[in-house]
Amino acid sequence: MNLKIKITLETNRLLLLHKHTVTKVWCAECESETHFVAENEISEFLPKKESNLKPHKVLTPNGLVLVCLESLLKLEE
Repeated sequence: MNLKIKITLETNRLLLLHKHTVTKVWCAECESETHFVAENEISEFLPKKESNLKPHKVLTPNGLVLVCLESLLKLEE
């Protein structure tokens, strides 16, 4: 008798952001107004530099890099 065992691992990550850290900005790549957060606040959730997966980003006039949360969620699918 051949016995097969299937193991499924699910991983979930929870990111809690304070309302004052999230900004609604127009994302040219999503072609809609979406929520953005500062890159330095979510750096541990971003794909590694060598990855081909790239979330949408915008640069503010004061030099802050913002990341589109919608595009980041799509990378997780």
